[in-house]
Amino acid sequence: MELKKFMLAVGITSTILSTATETIGITPYRFYKKLVAKESIGVVREYYTEELSYDLLANRGDDIIIEKTIGKVVDNKKNGKIYGNGNKYNYISYRNVKGARKDDVILTICIYQPGSTAEDDIVERFDYIIDRKRK
Repeated sequence: MELKKFMLAVGITSTILSTATETIGITPYRFYKKLVAKESIGVVREYYTEELSYDLLANRGDDIIIEKTIGKVVDNKKNGKIYGNGNKYNYISYRNVKGARKDDVILTICIYQPGSTAEDDIVERFDYIIDRKRK
């Protein structure tokens, strides 16, 4: 099980870095140099949705918070439900996920704005369809 988690983390990290390279032209080295040029460097912390709390987000300082969410598209309007989050804040919209359809399971990765105290200050969001019901 630990090996699966490790492989998933490596895959997600490489996907984010390659996406950043392709979409905004920032190579990992240039990104690192940009971080080092700052006076203080935040720590990158990853959480699944059920582990993340308002206190962690409100007090993140310069840390980069990465949230990993697994959800399901529940209707044809691309409304979704987050798994493992109880009854509080279990809604997510997949309206902008190209190709998503009812019953798809989607992995969502959100990167929160460092230095902000707002719990919904998301800098970037990535959605990946990870399971699809065959028709």
